[in-house]
Formats: sequence, structure tokens, C-alpha cells
Amino acid sequence: MNRARLEAAPRPEHEHPAKHFKRSYLAIPDVIWVPFSCAFLMLIPGVLSLLLREPWLFPSLAPTALLLTATPRLPSAKLYNSLAGHLLAIGTGLLMAVVFQLAGHPPVLVAGKIDPPRIWATIVGMAVLPFLQILLRAINPPAAATLLLITLGAFKPHWGEIRYLVLGILVTVFAGEILRRVRLAQPGQS
Repeated sequence: MNRARLEAAPRPEHEHPAKHFKRSYLAIPDVIWVPFSCAFLMLIPGVLSLLLREPWLFPSLAPTALLLTATPRLPSAKLYNSLAGHLLAIGTGLLMAVVFQLAGHPPVLVAGKIDPPRIWATIVGMAVLPFLQILLRAINPPAAATLLLITLGAFKPHWGEIRYLVLGILVTVFAGEILRRVRLAQPGQS
């Protein structure tokens, strides 16, 4: 046997040794990445809520975090879809609050019951929101929960409370976009 064939070919000095490792060893498994990333995305608005004593953490952020971290390749997880989808939901919720005159109706969780105007606002809102999201190519399923936060009364339809929705969404979506890009850059994720 030719001894030269048995010896490993010399590696050029400019090559990094990590290049020769199998790429799969460097990837973080979903079972670790997704739970920790989701928790981190809830930590940010949670800490801001405590520090500022304002409700920056609310239910529709959880499915947003899961979408961004578990399915980063989906179009609905992209920055535009996440931001536009949630902002359309807020706008639709505010429109429904005006059209169905929800200002005088108690929030569902406070009243312990739901009245017809809130039901109709939710029904019509859930027809308008997907229409707008499809029209603007901004499909984002978690945004539907943001709509319901307004139509069911968890957030009142005035800037004093709506700003918390906007700020919580901005913080979570931008942090989530960073994590989404980090995930897509990991070996085996593109």
C-alpha cells in the first residue's frame, strides 16, 4: 500500500479546524432551542412589566414567541408578518370597539359573562382581520389573539392601554426576529 494514501492530506493553514467537524454536532436541537427561546421571549416583556409597572406581557405574545422560535422558516414568522399582523389586529380591534360601541361594556373576565356587542365585535373582527392580512400579505395567526384582547375587553380601546399592546408586541417581535435569524443561521436550519 502506498503510505502517502494512508496519511491524511495536510490542511491548509488558513482553514479553521471547526470546518472539519460534522455540522450536525454544532446544531442546537429543537427540544432545547424552542423552550428556552420562548421563555426568553416572555422574560423580556415580563421584566419590563415589573420594572415599569405596566402590562407589557399579555396572552397573544406566547403564540407569537412559539411561532418565531419553533417555525422560523414560515412566512408568518417573518418580521413583516409579525409586526403588520399584530398592528392590523390592534387597528381592527379598535375599529370593532367603535362600530359596536364597546366602551360602556364590561370586560368579559370582569363581568363573568359576555354580552352580544362583544360577541359581534369578535365575529366581525375575525372576518375583517384575515381579509386585511391576506390583502397585505401579512398572515400572522397569533395576531388574532391580539384582536380578542380588545374585543373581549382585556384592553380598553384607548391609547393609555393600547400602547402596552404596541410596546409588548414591538419588544417581543424584534427580540424574536433576532432569535429567528440566529436559529436560521445555525447548521442544518437553512
